[in-house]
Order: sequence, then structure tokens, then C-alpha cells
Amino acid sequence: MRQIATQERLCPEYFRVAYYGKGFPSNLRNREHIYCGLQLERLQDFVQRMQSKFPNANLLKSTDPPGDDIRESEEQVPFRPKITFLIHATHSLTHCVCHMQYLQIFTVQAVHEDNPELVRLPAKVAEFLQIQNAKRFVYKRPFSKSKEKKKVRWAA
Repeated sequence: MRQIATQERLCPEYFRVAYYGKGFPSNLRNREHIYCGLQLERLQDFVQRMQSKFPNANLLKSTDPPGDDIRESEEQVPFRPKITFLIHATHSLTHCVCHMQYLQIFTVQAVHEDNPELVRLPAKVAEFLQIQNAKRFVYKRPFSKSKEKKKVRWAA
């Protein structure tokens, strides 16, 4: 605890990752997870790391929940024998139905919850433990009250 109180600590970034599409295994498909980034890892680096794990996945740019067309997506593409498709693909002689993968990745902020046990600790230690033990997260996304008004507002 002395080390936490005396050394400079950088707050880690947290990322929300949602896995959409039938191309993901059932334990990931249409679910979302919060990941704590590596030390000094920013969004761009984290996205590259996730895309290296799922090279066939398309990246969704919006923070809006996708529709069923994305969640249950399939695509018919010309069959090329030298290209390996996902395990879940079904083949015909001319076309292949591929189950698509979509990743939705953006940063989230940890919500600091009051914990009476942390009051007795030094401020730096309490802050470190709050960030490391975060259970709730928020993010911002644009919205407008009506479709007629194009003015963008922000929601948490």
C-alpha cells in the first residue's frame, strides 16, 4: 500500500467491446464486455489488438445499438477455393454464405462509488482502489430529441 501512496499512478483506460454477428462463438455472440486496457494503451491501440484477434470482423463506428441485420448477419460472397472462410460458413459451388462478425469498441469511464472502507485510507490509495475495482461504467453518445431538429446533444 505504501507503493501505491508514494508512486505516480496512471489511470487505465476502460473499453466496451460488443461482439455482433453469427460469426462469433456463442459465448461472445451479441454480448458486450468491459476490458481494462494495458498501461498507457489508448483506443486506437486497443482496437488494433482486438482486430488482430478477430481479423475477419468489421468495425462499427457508431455507439448506437445495431439492428437485427447486424446481429443476425449473413453475406453471400463468390466462392474462392483458396480462401478459408469461418467455420460456420456453408458452401455451394458458386457462392458461400458467411456468418459475419462486427466489433463495436469505444472507451468508457469508471463510475466512482462511495465505499465507507476507503475513507480511512490515504486519498491516492482510495482513488487507485476505486478505479481498479470499478463495477459501473458510463459513456457518451450523441442523440437528438426529434428527427426534425438536427441539433446534436450528448447523453451519458
